[in-house]
Amino acid sequence: RLARRAARDRVVETLRAALAPDRTAHAVLGMSAAGLVEITRRRIGHALRDAYTESLPEAPTEIPSGGRARRLDALAFEVAEAASRAVRAGARAVRISAAPALAQFLDAPPQADLAANAATEIAPFGLALEAWLGRPVTYAADAALERAHYTVEAV
Repeated sequence: RLARRAARDRVVETLRAALAPDRTAHAVLGMSAAGLVEITRRRIGHALRDAYTESLPEAPTEIPSGGRARRLDALAFEVAEAASRAVRAGARAVRISAAPALAQFLDAPPQADLAANAATEIAPFGLALEAWLGRPVTYAADAALERAHYTVEAV
């Protein structure tokens, strides 16, 4: 904690100088008594909410999430981390049970890579996960699970 006012002012001025080349609208508002510096900056990209969630047209907008749910690709990385923990704990294989939409995303067939050569295929997430873990992975769709829910079992 910076006790002297001159030291706090130097920190704030250094931050202002460091942000000076930034063409995006911003403001360094000063340091609080707790030693926190408040900086505001205009958003130039997408909100994190939009990067990790998607609108669900079938969901009522009055629910707390506002009719939004985590994107399947974001959930897939969460599943991958859980599977990695199972492997580190000694699993020789992994079985993933997930809500049907997530299970289908994880075990989807290869797709053509439209951005590159049309003959190139993008491996489905499930095959990439198997290669990353170095262990076999099986998937099961469980209709009893909600969209963002899954279980990872060591086999």
